[in-house]
Amino acid sequence: MKTTLAFLSVIFSLQYAQAQRFNTELMAGNLNYYYAHSLSLPFKDNKRFSLSHASSLHSLYEEKQKNELMSQTYLSYGLSKHFSLAVGTFYASKPGISASLALQSSFQVQYLRALIVPRIDLKQGGSYELMMLLDYDVPISEKFMLHLRTQLMSNYTESIHNRSYQNVRIGLKLGQAAFGLALNADERGAEKQQQFNWGVFFRHDFSL
Repeated sequence: MKTTLAFLSVIFSLQYAQAQRFNTELMAGNLNYYYAHSLSLPFKDNKRFSLSHASSLHSLYEEKQKNELMSQTYLSYGLSKHFSLAVGTFYASKPGISASLALQSSFQVQYLRALIVPRIDLKQGGSYELMMLLDYDVPISEKFMLHLRTQLMSNYTESIHNRSYQNVRIGLKLGQAAFGLALNADERGAEKQQQFNWGVFFRHDFSL
């Protein structure tokens, strides 16, 4: 119910915001399907404020295992060109939903783009995490670009490790579409049990 209300609040807010960027990705691997999307919505009247939303789903092949969903929605305020403060909700299948606070920092140097986001749950006994995203798109011909992408995350509760992942993409980009080889590496629990999902991916960026 709480997740539904959070989603409806985003839809209601669209009348106050202007869509800027939406991207979606699908990966088929040896262990599971992986889907992810993200959406950025700057406000029309005040560009310092924006709405952002990101979700991902691991659809597991084994029927006995439950699918894993992550969804987060934030209202952000731009502190400067590179830094924003964000407050919103974070949901994951195992811990559930909680209020969340994040600091978003983004940088670009020629073909390299970087996003670094430390985040904490705003509740007693909540978790904290650090996420980093690196994108590198460099032209290799008139039509194609080399596409390299890495997303890293580590999540802890106090000093106990909950989950970490390293998602790597290597491929080609044609226009707004990218495709190629993919690896999702996961470490779960205090013992950091490893899991490797190899496969192929397709990604598309939309400017709305």
